[in-house]
Amino acid sequence: MENQRLHLILDNGDSGIFDVKPYVHAPVFQPLLDGNEFSQVTSGGYYVTWPCGADLSIDTILSHWQPVSQSA
Repeated sequence: MENQRLHLILDNGDSGIFDVKPYVHAPVFQPLLDGNEFSQVTSGGYYVTWPCGADLSIDTILSHWQPVSQSA
């Protein structure tokens, strides 16, 4: 997504939006201000990671994401 936000869908079907912007003040996350770097996010199972070495655990994500309601 744009503006350093991730739309995540978990294995159990839950989904939500996680805003990475509050983290970019930390040096390891600053490369994510570049859209190309940010778009290279990958899942490591219980975390997401980027080539620059930044990563976020599922615990951090779930404690700060905005759930997206599922339509039936």
